Amino acid sequence: MPNNHIKRLVPRTIASLVSLVLLLLPCMVATADQQPPYKPLVVPLVRESKTSTSLYTIPIKNDESLVVDLAGSLVWSTCRSTHTTVPCNSATCSTANQQQPRRCRYVDGGSFWTGREPGSHCSCIAHPFNPVTGECSTGDLTTFSMSANSTINGTMQLHPETFTAVGTCAPDRLLASLPASVTGIAGFSNRPLSLPSQLATQRGFGKKFALCMSQFVAFGEMPVYLAMEGRRFVDYRDILPYTPILTNPRRRNDGYYLPVKRISVSWSEPETPASLPAGALAIDARTGLGGVVLSTTTPYTVMRHDVFRAFAEAFDTAIVRRSKYDFSNVTRHPPVGEFKLCYNGAFPMRKRPASMDIPTIHLEMEGATGTWSWYNDNYLVFVPGAICVGVLEMGQDGMPVDGEPAMVVGVKQLDWNLLVFDLEKMVMWFSGDLSFRLAAILSLALLLQCILTTADQPPSKPLILPLVRDTKTSLYTISINKDDSPLVVDLAGTLVWSTCRSTHTTVPCNSATCGTANQQQPRRCRYVDGGSFWTGREPGSHCSCIAHPFNPLTGECSTGDLTTFSMSANSTTNGTKPLYPEEFTAVGTCAPDRLLASLPASATGVAGFSNRPLSLPSQLATQRGFGKKFALCMSQFVVFGEMPVGLGMEGRGFVDYRDTLPYTPILTNPRNPNGGYYLPVEGITVLWHGASAAASLPRVALQIDARTGRGGVVLSTTTPYAAMRHDVFRAFAEAFDAAVEKGRYTTYGDVRRVPAVEPFKLCYGGPFPFLKRPATWDVPAIYLELAGGATGAWPLFNENYMVQTPHGMCVGILEMGQDDDGGGAPVIDGEPAIVLGLKQLDMNLLVFDLDKMLLWFSGELSFRLASCVSPFW
Repeated sequence: MPNNHIKRLVPRTIASLVSLVLLLLPCMVATADQQPPYKPLVVPLVRESKTSTSLYTIPIKNDESLVVDLAGSLVWSTCRSTHTTVPCNSATCSTANQQQPRRCRYVDGGSFWTGREPGSHCSCIAHPFNPVTGECSTGDLTTFSMSANSTINGTMQLHPETFTAVGTCAPDRLLASLPASVTGIAGFSNRPLSLPSQLATQRGFGKKFALCMSQFVAFGEMPVYLAMEGRRFVDYRDILPYTPILTNPRRRNDGYYLPVKRISVSWSEPETPASLPAGALAIDARTGLGGVVLSTTTPYTVMRHDVFRAFAEAFDTAIVRRSKYDFSNVTRHPPVGEFKLCYNGAFPMRKRPASMDIPTIHLEMEGATGTWSWYNDNYLVFVPGAICVGVLEMGQDGMPVDGEPAMVVGVKQLDWNLLVFDLEKMVMWFSGDLSFRLAAILSLALLLQCILTTADQPPSKPLILPLVRDTKTSLYTISINKDDSPLVVDLAGTLVWSTCRSTHTTVPCNSATCGTANQQQPRRCRYVDGGSFWTGREPGSHCSCIAHPFNPLTGECSTGDLTTFSMSANSTTNGTKPLYPEEFTAVGTCAPDRLLASLPASATGVAGFSNRPLSLPSQLATQRGFGKKFALCMSQFVVFGEMPVGLGMEGRGFVDYRDTLPYTPILTNPRNPNGGYYLPVEGITVLWHGASAAASLPRVALQIDARTGRGGVVLSTTTPYAAMRHDVFRAFAEAFDAAVEKGRYTTYGDVRRVPAVEPFKLCYGGPFPFLKRPATWDVPAIYLELAGGATGAWPLFNENYMVQTPHGMCVGILEMGQDDDGGGAPVIDGEPAIVLGLKQLDMNLLVFDLDKMLLWFSGELSFRLASCVSPFW
């Protein structure tokens, strides 16, 4: 069983789950006597976006990539002129030649097998097949050297391991239509010489594999989990439905068939079934025709004519039913290219996940424990002037795969799914689009290819733990206390504080630590017992140190004993070795329960993250010697110390944050050193469709006044929305209005200001256009122009400021001076010109180096088609 004392890392819910190639090392380490040594393997699964088919690849052939073909019976690749061969009279050769493609175009122009007699020489000849082009060839059967990450039992430390697999050589010409970087194909079928079958035989872990599209492939019984909001880790078997897997009895196709018995479409109203006769989707046992088969080499689902016509009628009916009472201007659009079902009009928008609200397609399967539902990104295709359904009608050339199935489920429908195959039981677990489960996938293993480091790194012993966004308050919390009680993250906080037991340690009043704590008193606050702050209390009035916890949400403060808190987090020797739980202490102050007002219900206090000596990052840096560095991936994880952190970027794998993100100097308020992290912002620009509008502000309007400490632009994790001083807000509002006015004429002419919806002042109505990637509303971008040697502007895209209300789209940037109930007036000391709040920091990667006073920033990660990655995430 896993070690339950180790903290578990729980990532952010994924409207934002974009292409990753690195995964989480275990938060749960099992001992060798707990599980059998079946040595599973894990490799990245990368979606190649440049090919027209969006194929999935794995870098398993000594870092050369092979395309994943679920119906492929062999492994094949180009070969060197000198390579090993397999004897023609061997059992392996006989197996390979039982798996010849039934139909193909021979790449040298002749008929398949023409002029070549089986066994014509004693090096075995096999038959590689390209499922994208339908071409085939002949080539020597050989053995390929491969490598992947292995682990003793799926949870212990990973290590690269080399092994061999039987496959066939192929000419370069057979690579046509495959991604430029690949050298062949890895068949994933249930046939004896497919890659999963060979690995199962060699390693004895059974014929099991998991595909998390597009994150990883796991071969064997590797623990795989869904990380779900509010539920932490959930084993896929405990929550996902499964379906039997069928085999074509006539072996017309080596793929995996599903027992689909019905297709229906729903859109708020009850499901509309496709009108199909019983058995229309079944495999014909006599001919092998028909059935529903999975394909990772077909870009979109393709349906036989009769099936498509019934499906199209059901989809249209669902649209019409909903449009009668909701959005009557959603209408059919003429077909666009290969897409027959296209629509235009103002579809509504979902709040969670943030995506268009469109019909859901359901596949009901015989003997399954649930329905496979296709949501937004699993079929929606954006084309100029319309939105189309990525489900196609069979063309004149027939089906794109052998066997003439009734329906081929393609790559578009498999994206963002977790599929777990158990070929011994012939069942498959399936998730549907993970963003609609508000979940992410974790494998308790780390993919080392991109980040393997040597053991000679300094023992900096960094820490990593989850950063969780509380859905009711939008505050970020970390469960770092030993009892797992969460603390709210406060970037401007100078202390750690929490409620305490009646018996707790204290710090002497004459100690240096006590002196430091009392240099960090809040400048202004409301004392929770009703008196004035510090009134009637003399410093050092008794010899247990008294400190001053402060609630940044309510502006209240109190007094309490300075104490030490027992804490624990996941530690690692050098940032790449296995995680293990480690306990430590941090100095903080006790606080009364009343000071918890407005914090999340489960929180017991606040963890200050400022640059002051008793903040949590400062204390950990001093204790552990890794420098004053920390990273916040909102809301996935917090890293303390120099642990590798980067971006998982489509087509690029792991990219170190220093190689791709801009950075800015961090400023300190000279009159209020306790006041948080300031940015050297010198201007604000709004951009939309080439139309640019700058806020008309004096040059010094956003600077900190060195004499008074007022002004400046400060970060806050305890303020819900950005707030601007009156003069700054008015200039920004004029710029935003101007950008909308200029930019709307290139899109839709009726985007217009509408009455404000409290607490927001800037609201707009009308059909904003929709972006294709990322799939979200196309709205203006706001840029904070940074000075002082910054290497880029800080962007605020869609989700970092736009708020959907029942009466329009509002800008989540407020004017200071509103009442607290409206959420507009941040409790920020120092009277800054701008406070950047939680809305503006969501879905960002922020890396602080307080030794150099630099901050790396990403902007909204979905607009980089990326997500945060660390070796343990």
